[in-house]
Amino acid sequence: MIMSKTRKKSMSLTIFHFRHHFRSSRSRFLTSIIKKGTQCDQKARNICNGVSANKGTSLLFCCKTHCRNVLGDRNNCGRCGQKCGHGERCCGGVCTKILHNVNHCGKCNKKCSAGVGCENGFCGYA
Repeated sequence: MIMSKTRKKSMSLTIFHFRHHFRSSRSRFLTSIIKKGTQCDQKARNICNGVSANKGTSLLFCCKTHCRNVLGDRNNCGRCGQKCGHGERCCGGVCTKILHNVNHCGKCNKKCSAGVGCENGFCGYA
């Protein structure tokens, strides 16, 4: 969908108005418009600074020029620019090793059964 400059400016002003109107609490309207990947500018148009998304499982911040989920983005884990290493995933804003972690086995929040180990990202791998 291609938008005219006038339409984009109108939409920006609408978001600006709603953001300032709902400063103390985020509106559901805003979170339905502002999504991961939405363009932003940290100084002039920081529309996603701390916006909760996906029923509270995501927290969006303006990283460079796009809104990013700092709770699950491997390149912006916990804060903009914090990259997770090889074999790690961003789980709740913390870089977590997932190959041998019984609480995050292969992916975030995948727990192995009691007494079963996590090897190479699989519970009970032999």
